[in-house]
Amino acid sequence: MKARFRIRSVVSISLTMLFVLGIRGQSSEEFQTQVARLMADFRWEEALQLAETGLDVYPSDTRLNLALAALYLQSGQTSRSLNTIQRAVSRNPSDPEILRLFGELQMAAGQWDSAERVLVRALRLGPNDGITYSRLAQIAAHFGDDAKAAELMSQAVERIPENADLRRFYSYLLDRLGKPDEAFTELKKGRTLDPKDARILLRLADKEKLAGHPNQAIEYLDLASGADPENPLFYQELAELYHQTGQLSEGEAMRVKAERLRLAFERYAETFSQVASGEVDEAVKGLELVWAENPEFLTGAIALADLYKRVGREPEALALYEEVLARDPNRDSIREYAAWLKADAGDIDSAIDLLYGAESVSPNAYLLRGYQLQLESDWDGALEQFQLASREYPLDPGILRQISLCLNSMGRVREALASLEKAHTARPGDPRVIEQARAVRFEYALGLENQGNWEEALKVLARLVLEEEKAEFLLHKAYCEQNLFQYEEAVRDYLSGLELHPEADWARINLTTSLYALGRYDDAARQWEFLVEKSDRPDYVYQLGLSRIRQWKLTEGWSLVRKAANRGWEPARQLLKRSGQEVPVP
Repeated sequence: MKARFRIRSVVSISLTMLFVLGIRGQSSEEFQTQVARLMADFRWEEALQLAETGLDVYPSDTRLNLALAALYLQSGQTSRSLNTIQRAVSRNPSDPEILRLFGELQMAAGQWDSAERVLVRALRLGPNDGITYSRLAQIAAHFGDDAKAAELMSQAVERIPENADLRRFYSYLLDRLGKPDEAFTELKKGRTLDPKDARILLRLADKEKLAGHPNQAIEYLDLASGADPENPLFYQELAELYHQTGQLSEGEAMRVKAERLRLAFERYAETFSQVASGEVDEAVKGLELVWAENPEFLTGAIALADLYKRVGREPEALALYEEVLARDPNRDSIREYAAWLKADAGDIDSAIDLLYGAESVSPNAYLLRGYQLQLESDWDGALEQFQLASREYPLDPGILRQISLCLNSMGRVREALASLEKAHTARPGDPRVIEQARAVRFEYALGLENQGNWEEALKVLARLVLEEEKAEFLLHKAYCEQNLFQYEEAVRDYLSGLELHPEADWARINLTTSLYALGRYDDAARQWEFLVEKSDRPDYVYQLGLSRIRQWKLTEGWSLVRKAANRGWEPARQLLKRSGQEVPVP
């Protein structure tokens, strides 16, 4: 049988009620780490919700305020973004990094004048921050002061000499100031830092072309097309240069390729409107044709694989993802998709191997290995894997639930509940977290019952019943009350539980014991009547006979006892013998 996996209105109740054993919460650093990871994964809505939750717990945490400000801006809530970061600035008025982030948010919001004032202040407090110099250069360029922008960028690259993007922007500014040689030097330095940056290679090609060096320009464009093989712009430029140098057949080949890829992107764009209008099959057919005609068009291949997955054609999706990885092994997100398809098909070993093939180990590699060890009941090993995954996702509810499952299976109940407390705080009201926490506490209560610790078990079960009147909670609560001689409470809870789960014969039998203790023989007899009607077992018949005798319905009672004895029920035979009555031969 193939294993299948799935990776990332409930009434709100207090943590004290939900996690009754009194356990530690999560730290602000865990919130920061989880929010940062969600942002890196472009999971903006989840990151925003978690940052807001974190600030409910740690309202003065600077890093969470900064993250929330960025998330508000990303979601279009500009005023909330600026108000949030202003609170952080008011608490840390002399922190240059916070001021720089404030200035960057103002830039993104189009408030250039205000941003410049804030960034100048940040620079006075942190004069060696190259990023602040680069932001001020962008503002100067926005206002058309290229000379000032270039001077600021020279300070930026001096402080961060290994940043290829900064050198590319600096080169652009030098070009605008009429300093082509210096601009070319900066581009060459940028290329040394990042040899596969297609934008730098394209600009180097442009400069060689303007300098009258078409062959050198062709070399740079060849490199650029190798770094970004599906970009039609590079082939169009190559086509012009090949024609210029008299290489007509090569030029025509590049022109055809550029046009083919241009049309591929147009068809690719059309699929979005087709999918949005529900024409998924048509979108699939269109992309299949595009991919067949454009083997270098990996963007189209990924979109087609995504659609295959959407329409349930997982094997074809997996084959395409693997082909994309064969062409470009650095596409980590595609590696993740392929691995989960393998895992979903039950090929966990292959999925893990695929994930470990990445340059850095993915948290999903740890998750899959953890699931695999869970299937083998290796709880220690599984716990270790899930804890490794939680280093990058410390407040992911799914991972925390798996950690809790392992801990609970190892008998570490308090730690299991601590893990679920974190999950509850990160995602309040998640029914899976609440249900798992209740299951852990119920199992804990059963353990206390087995130890005869009725009072402690009753405390846990009483809280569970307050949260949810579930049959198993009520019936075990009644069982504890019965063993503590709290018969009235036991009867009440037995009856409530049996109303929800009338097939729980063990509870109905125990209920009769409490009813006898209260002298409620008629009520006890009705419970035995129910059991005998359901199953004419000799032990049930015998107990109904005893109930009738307690009701002083002696003729009927002894008749039932003899019936049970006749069917071989030994307690009935012994009772007849002790009472001096004839013992029937079964």
